[in-house]
Amino acid sequence: MDTEAKEQGAVPTYEKKDSEKGFVEGEHDVLKMKAQRFRDVIQNDLLGDFDASGKYVLSEAVSADLVAVTKKIDSHDQNGTQGRAFVGDRILYFNLTPPALSPATEGNAYCYLQLLEEIPRINGYYIDTLTSVVATYEYKNDEYFYDRALEVFNFKEYKADETVDTQLMPESLSARYAYTAAMLKQAQEPMDNLDEAYFNKRLQLLSEDPELAIILAEFSNKRSKLEPYFAKAENKYQFLNEILDEVLEMPACKKALEKSPVKDRMVEADKKAYQLVEKVEVRVREDNRTKEAVEQAMFTDLAEKPAPKPMPKQVKKGASFELFGKGVPVMKMPAYRGGGGGGRKGGGAPKPKEAEKPKPMFMPGPAPAPQHQPGSPFARETGGFDHSQQQGKGFDMEMGK
Repeated sequence: MDTEAKEQGAVPTYEKKDSEKGFVEGEHDVLKMKAQRFRDVIQNDLLGDFDASGKYVLSEAVSADLVAVTKKIDSHDQNGTQGRAFVGDRILYFNLTPPALSPATEGNAYCYLQLLEEIPRINGYYIDTLTSVVATYEYKNDEYFYDRALEVFNFKEYKADETVDTQLMPESLSARYAYTAAMLKQAQEPMDNLDEAYFNKRLQLLSEDPELAIILAEFSNKRSKLEPYFAKAENKYQFLNEILDEVLEMPACKKALEKSPVKDRMVEADKKAYQLVEKVEVRVREDNRTKEAVEQAMFTDLAEKPAPKPMPKQVKKGASFELFGKGVPVMKMPAYRGGGGGGRKGGGAPKPKEAEKPKPMFMPGPAPAPQHQPGSPFARETGGFDHSQQQGKGFDMEMGK
């Protein structure tokens, strides 16, 4: 089913590359993914945004600057070449995919420059890696193709004792980080309040049906297991909701909820929470901290906003082909003349997935479910907050300004 057909259909859809279909569908799941993506952007300083269909998009200016920054080669393997760029106080992670034969131009090859951005879940209990295509390089297929690609995308081999200089933060990236920081600052308080009320509302509903004791017990067990990951976190209720979401996806818990009379009310609580997140997003995007205002502030000392840097010759923004991994031969990696760069360094930089099926997002499977243990889920308070006494207080009221 193509994107246009999905958009025209009666059932709403939203892109989610790691899922079985490549997208989620239905009002509930679409609202949930949109709410999660907004959080992902502002809490992790993502350099791109998700559009209305769920596609991750980098701006022309950001893409050009990501191509231009110098990247220290860390490793060279079947996935391509991995590297890091040290810009300002940030470290950016990249991968250059192996060359593939062009399906459009005979005698040409192409490869992708990918940006790898990490998204912690449950305060770092596990990490998703968002892998997006920054630009595509296409040129004649010969023994020097990959060396040219490395040069065009500014991958550099450093000797073991050679200092890697920190580069100045490109203007487009600086403006983007200022934008996400402004949104997070404005959204943090209402999101924290919503998370707390949403968590309490769901615990209240689950406690109304004795048959759902399995869910409460599993939640209590998993919460205790993951205590170190969120006990001191400022936005602990977000993490508690993430834990509860995972528990609700466990087969036994899912089956119990399907038969419960509170199921419909749980779904309505979900939808309301997601809709309130959407209200927060609209508010912070429409307020005076818009992207244009932030970018304008970044260039107050200039007569006019600088034009984006042009892409190098033979380089196009994003992916040029849709057939990667679907009949397009992936060529054997050539011997890298720069020496290979050695093993990965830098404290666990993200690694790209196998090159045969690159996807904009790679998600690890859920953490193993804890063994069921008897005991009341209300035996202890949640971070000092006795959720059994709150009864979802505040969730049923409209969010204040």
